[in-house]
Parts: sequence; structure tokens; C-alpha cells
Amino acid sequence: MRIRPAETRDLQAVYALLCALKGCMLPEAAFAAIYVHNLAQPSKRYFVAEEGGAVRGFVSLHMERQLYSAALVGEIKELIVDEAWRSRGAGAELLHAAQREAKEAGCELLQLSSGFPRTRAHAFYERHGWAKDHFGFTYKGLQEET
Repeated sequence: MRIRPAETRDLQAVYALLCALKGCMLPEAAFAAIYVHNLAQPSKRYFVAEEGGAVRGFVSLHMERQLYSAALVGEIKELIVDEAWRSRGAGAELLHAAQREAKEAGCELLQLSSGFPRTRAHAFYERHGWAKDHFGFTYKGLQEET
């Protein structure tokens, strides 16, 4: 398994992985525009796990200065490994790549969110030294407001 920075050519493979993670088809044109835009942003780093010439996993790291810590903070926005390739070390390698990148960039801490039903993912993160230390909240009513 090889971990490398994601490239434009990985778009379709990353799209398929993220659709699997979300359990639905994401708007492809919007996804592609965001993916290409973010590849060019120094504060965003994308990595893929590649095996046999195929993308088997993906992680995205977003970094920005936060007032609540008065420091640079990293956040893993997505981490997904193709279901057929799970438990083979790709997830750990992607997680460690994001951790190394955040550390090298000078981040004070690294965070991520994971949905309540993803108990296997929670156990994975805990095995790798992550702690549950806060709740996240989502507000989906923005499109309903006038």
C-alpha cells in the first residue's frame, strides 16, 4: 500500500469512495469543482492509499487558525477506505499521513468528527490514540429559512 498526495486524476476514485461513505450519490459537478479547487489550497491536503495502481482509500486534512485555541488546528474532514480493503492497514497509514502532515505544518491539535452509527470507526480511532472529548452538532435548517 502506497500513500501519496491526491491528484486531479484521482477525482473519480475519490468521488466513488465519498459516495460510499455518505451512502448516496453526491452532486458530481459540484464535487469535482470543490475537489479541484481544494487541491490547489495550501491549507488543505488530500492523500490517497494506492494499491495495484488503484485508489483504495482517501483522507482529507484541512488546517486553519482558530480563535478557540489561538493556534493552527487541523481537522480530518473525510477518511474512507474501500470496504474490500479495510483491516489491511490502509486506514492507519492514511491517518498517520494526516497526523504527520498536521505536525509538520505546526498544528497544535488535530480533530475529526464521526457519526454516532460508525462504531467500528470510533474503535479504530481510539486504537490509534484518539479520544472522544466533545459532541458535534449539525443544523440542517438553513435551506428552510427565508
